[in-house]
Amino acid sequence: MEQRDKLILEILALAYAVDRLTDFCVFIDYFGHVGSIDIEIAESKTRWQRKIATTEFYTDGRYQEDKDAPGMGWLAAKRDHLKQILDDHDIDVSEMTEHVEQTVQHWF
Repeated sequence: MEQRDKLILEILALAYAVDRLTDFCVFIDYFGHVGSIDIEIAESKTRWQRKIATTEFYTDGRYQEDKDAPGMGWLAAKRDHLKQILDDHDIDVSEMTEHVEQTVQHWF
């Protein structure tokens, strides 16, 4: 098994552990046809609509800058962040990028 495979499996296991062992609600999607993993963390099981953190990344590193080992730094960072959430039972957003979306509806 490659190191990339081990990191992906560890990320999936940690995301599951965060969901089970903390008050957070975690959603994990793996899209095999493009090698993408999406992880969303919501405030709680009862407030699952209120997303606190979300990430989407391609496991092959196609959009990352790791020329020698595409995606490995990104995967390791996600693994480490999930470990920290599991240890602290809190989410440190200081290192995260804020993302704001605006939804516009048009009615006719």
